[in-house]
Amino acid sequence: MNWAKSYAASFTLNPVDTLTWADIGAVPLATAIITRTADGDAPELESATLECIGDFEPGYHRVVMIAEQDGETERVEVATLWVGRSSETVDHGFERQSLDGRSVLIPAELAVVARGEFAAKGADGAAKAASMLADCLHAPVSVEGSFRLDDHFDFEPESTVLEAVWSLLHAGGFCMQVDGHGTVHIRPIPTEPAFLANADNAGIIQPGVTRSTSNALPVNRYIAVEGEQVAVAENHTGTGRFERFGIWVDHYDTAPVRTDGESLERYAYRRGVEEGTVEETWGYDRRYVPGVYPFDIIRGTLPDMMGDMRVKTQTITAGHGLMVAETACREVDTW
Repeated sequence: MNWAKSYAASFTLNPVDTLTWADIGAVPLATAIITRTADGDAPELESATLECIGDFEPGYHRVVMIAEQDGETERVEVATLWVGRSSETVDHGFERQSLDGRSVLIPAELAVVARGEFAAKGADGAAKAASMLADCLHAPVSVEGSFRLDDHFDFEPESTVLEAVWSLLHAGGFCMQVDGHGTVHIRPIPTEPAFLANADNAGIIQPGVTRSTSNALPVNRYIAVEGEQVAVAENHTGTGRFERFGIWVDHYDTAPVRTDGESLERYAYRRGVEEGTVEETWGYDRRYVPGVYPFDIIRGTLPDMMGDMRVKTQTITAGHGLMVAETACREVDTW
């Protein structure tokens, strides 16, 4: 399927069996707007507003597109969500159901971490996060890679399982993504592109790309405190250096989470670099391409989209096909 060219599309909303995670039927889907976001400390990752025609029962459902182009047909699983009814109307004898969709992660947002729960020193943080999710989700959970905790990791009291899992993944430089089948993927934050915005598929990106840059002062001194030990990392060389602005922009960290044997000094420098970045943000519309999610990298070699940028938000609208309004960010190192 050449996603840069036009294609005919139809959409269905398919109930999902929670035991097998397979489709067990289908009803016509009239409209669908699916929102995905990596914003916030503990994002649910996706939600949706939908409208279907015919009978509907709340539960897990899969948005499926059947695309046809030049005699070729492709079935695309766009999103799998927990879907409930918000309203119902009768139009010329047909029932039209207005629906709200929530992420398959919603059970983890409703569950609270057990009192005293922690991740042990030396444990695989990715495996621990997957185990916590698997205990409360119907959706499958997949793990790619691992990271070792150098200290015990205590979860905040009364935190939700979703908040606890995200805090653990942030410490190891990992993220979560939910694919169209509804599988939750735990993986290192991607560094290689999921999509190339180049001359070969320039038709994917629509005209009207915008770019903006944050004007916030970047962190240029990071102070990590662990017991009696203090490590201070200062920026004296980059574009955010003290000598340029004449002020210290401090970040205090009294609960450092070191991984893979790093010293406190190295930890302070690494976190200083991470906290000291500023964001450039691109906004654009594009044709849908399967397999691109928040946290993924878009690599551009077009005049108005050059370099690597990380997908932050997506709004996917079903019509004659699928169109995506997307924002992507590039973190500019100031150290």
